[in-house]
Amino acid sequence: MRRRRYGGAGLPALALAVMMAGCGDDSGTPPDPGPDPALEPFVGTWEADSLVVTSSGDSTIVVNVIDEGGTLTLNITEGGNYTLTLAYAGSPIISIGTVTVEGDVIISRPSGGGPPEPLTYDFPSSDRLVLSGGISFPFTSATPTPGELYTEMFLR
Repeated sequence: MRRRRYGGAGLPALALAVMMAGCGDDSGTPPDPGPDPALEPFVGTWEADSLVVTSSGDSTIVVNVIDEGGTLTLNITEGGNYTLTLAYAGSPIISIGTVTVEGDVIISRPSGGGPPEPLTYDFPSSDRLVLSGGISFPFTSATPTPGELYTEMFLR
């Protein structure tokens, strides 16, 4: 399996790939609109203990962020605001926005703009969250290409 150490130029794409947005606006958290019952199981602070992105074009190209010393923390409020902090290969990236749930999909909307990012979710237990889905990621160049995200998180 080929591994690529992830460089600084594509760090925003990694945050996008992880779920919540590459170039999120860090000017402040949007007002919390109040509790959303569909978000109840997501509310809290989650920390990734697995974060793997695999190239759709070449499954031997894999980036394992946690194994390479990175961290990912995600906080979701009752009203659907999130703060995502990704630390990997340099300075941390902080992204904010909102999330909604539709069936077995959680959809993030970065406050800095950009398209909604849907990911499939599963709760193996009340304190474990698994997210997966298609993303764009700069595997072998600065240009993002299709890939698959898989992350497992635990509730702190």
